[in-house]
Amino acid sequence: MDGIVGSLRLGWRALLFKEDAYEEMRTAANPVVKGLILIVVVGVIIALVGLVGTALEWGSTPNLDQMRDTIFPYILRMPWWDEMPSATRSEALAQFQSWWDTGWKFLPTLFGAPNIGGAALNIILTPLQLLIWWFVYGILAYLFAHWLGGKGDFSETLGVLALAVAPQFLNLLTLLPFVQVGNVVSIWGFCVPSSASRPPTSCPGRGPCGPRCCPLSWLGWC
Repeated sequence: MDGIVGSLRLGWRALLFKEDAYEEMRTAANPVVKGLILIVVVGVIIALVGLVGTALEWGSTPNLDQMRDTIFPYILRMPWWDEMPSATRSEALAQFQSWWDTGWKFLPTLFGAPNIGGAALNIILTPLQLLIWWFVYGILAYLFAHWLGGKGDFSETLGVLALAVAPQFLNLLTLLPFVQVGNVVSIWGFCVPSSASRPPTSCPGRGPCGPRCCPLSWLGWC
């Protein structure tokens, strides 16, 4: 538990651009493990907050099954339905009913209806996505840094780059009504790894390098 709390505090300090956070991560006994804990915990917290928000939205959304059953009879009263030959009307009705029911199973979710199952699945998918970004980004940053003459260790690079997940804390604000963070997370995510590159990957005679030299840093930590 102390390791989890300590990692969260470290991430919070990185969010506020406290340079000692990067140095503490770099000098940790195992920066990769510490970074792994931070990313997984932040990912799970963000997903749980999203689940709560989805549940609240679902609780305030009209019953979609009732909406489906209410709208369907009015469709059958439209003029084009009466113009259909009576011989094929029953078969067409059965086929249309099948399409209608199938469509209502998928279309509401595609158009933004709350999906509690999907939100619960994000408890696994969100940390996994962040871990993949972290690992891929870390490899590219390490290669770019050493290509430019950096001397940083790969584990140190991964450790300090784990702090780039800190802007995900801003997603907690979306629990408040009508609050949207938009691209703030991505923009902040660009600044944090840029600062995080300094301790482990400084290039002699060329200034800091690593994530800010890597083209993917322009996209931020998405």
